[in-house]
Amino acid sequence: MKLSVASGKGGTGKTLVTVSLFNIIRKKMNVILSDIDVECPDAGLFIKEKEPHMWKPVFAELPVVNEARCTLCGTCVEKCNYKAIGIIGNKVVLFKELCKSCLRCLDNCPTEAITTIADETGIISEYKVGNHLFIEGLLKSGDIRTAYLIKKVKKYAESKENDLIIYDCPPGTTCPMVNAVAATDYCIVVAEDSPFGYSDFLLTIEVLNEMKISFGVIINKSRGAASLTESYCVKHNIHILTKIPYSKEIHDIYSEAGDLLSIKEVNSAMNEVAQFIEKEILCLK
Repeated sequence: MKLSVASGKGGTGKTLVTVSLFNIIRKKMNVILSDIDVECPDAGLFIKEKEPHMWKPVFAELPVVNEARCTLCGTCVEKCNYKAIGIIGNKVVLFKELCKSCLRCLDNCPTEAITTIADETGIISEYKVGNHLFIEGLLKSGDIRTAYLIKKVKKYAESKENDLIIYDCPPGTTCPMVNAVAATDYCIVVAEDSPFGYSDFLLTIEVLNEMKISFGVIINKSRGAASLTESYCVKHNIHILTKIPYSKEIHDIYSEAGDLLSIKEVNSAMNEVAQFIEKEILCLK
């Protein structure tokens, strides 16, 4: 079972949700928490008892042009979606900082003048948390191959024995988020109770509907009265899993990477969601 936790914007509370669910559910089954917000992973800050177990670099294929075989036909330049390759004078030049290792240039080169070399793009770290695993991906500084690393971290996590994997996904609705939620069985959308949060919530569920991924919603920083998000969910029969109230106490404890489940409102809300996952979602597998 693969569970993703996503949102349209940063700061909605995805990490609060993923870490809390991990700490509740791991008491009952073999669960892996995987932080695939690889540009800025922070779930590990809240898991004090983690013990480093393994880390390994992740390599992507970087194109290399064999000038002896190259005819300067320009096919590679035409096929590259990222403007990462160009012809300057009588030479093909690769702009490494723009390359996403899609290898369309290699696949379309009519003279087979392009080969590849291994290029480090990030690392995967594995930690032991009692009998469970916490797996984190970290993109190399300055690298743009976010989606590539996310796929590698997911593949690694799914190779480990588990009953459930919880993915802490990157914010937004672009390629990193799409690759993070892809092929997951259920997505928890964390929506911030604000006009900005509502706007990004609509983008998020549009993506999930397009990808045909089932989802439910947690409304975080709720101010009590029915919000735009809550009204929309009720109108469109979208399952609201729970609401977490706006609270300075939550803010203070979160800012110090404290025990989130020590907060009554968080504990109650996350246990409610955990029970839903155990009774309604895991039984589908």
